[in-house]
Amino acid sequence: NGGAESATDAAHTGSGWETLTFDFSDSKDNTPVASDVFGRILFFPQWSGSGWNTSSVTTTYVDNIKGIAAGEDTCSNNVQDGDETGIDCGGSCNDACPTTSAVILEDFEGTPPQIAADNGLGSVSIVSDPVTGGTHSEVLKIVTSSTAEVSWQNAQVFLQDDYIHLISSNKVVTAEVYSTTAFHMLAKVVDAVG
Repeated sequence: NGGAESATDAAHTGSGWETLTFDFSDSKDNTPVASDVFGRILFFPQWSGSGWNTSSVTTTYVDNIKGIAAGEDTCSNNVQDGDETGIDCGGSCNDACPTTSAVILEDFEGTPPQIAADNGLGSVSIVSDPVTGGTHSEVLKIVTSSTAEVSWQNAQVFLQDDYIHLISSNKVVTAEVYSTTAFHMLAKVVDAVG
């Protein structure tokens, strides 16, 4: 129904909160360049930059996932018709046309999104900012396990309001990530909606 899953990575220096840039036009882990609209993003904290680290316990926090929003596409005939303002979007298609500038797709405030710990990940939860007096209110906490298969441990975020639009030339998604240890993180977009 949709395009292939795609993955890319970004490096964190270990200085606390940093904005990581995930460019899905530079695909990693033997995946193709992203070219679809996706409903879920996965974070793999045990990525080395070119492969996988040895399984260990790590704690990482994620907030303010930002990218081009696609909205929920309810029309699918690949024609701009009726009162649509773009192909299969706008008008009676609930203004689902992609925006042209990045917006926050998930900030973990208000109604929480569905999240999941996959393949032996230690845990995933929504918690308060780990920095005392910090400016991030609610954030995603990812704890890895030293006993699970390193290459499959991931935290999944099911996007609830907007999908990630990665069809245009802008294939960048950013996320604010907190860590006190330098590491690489792999991000993967899945659930292509076509």
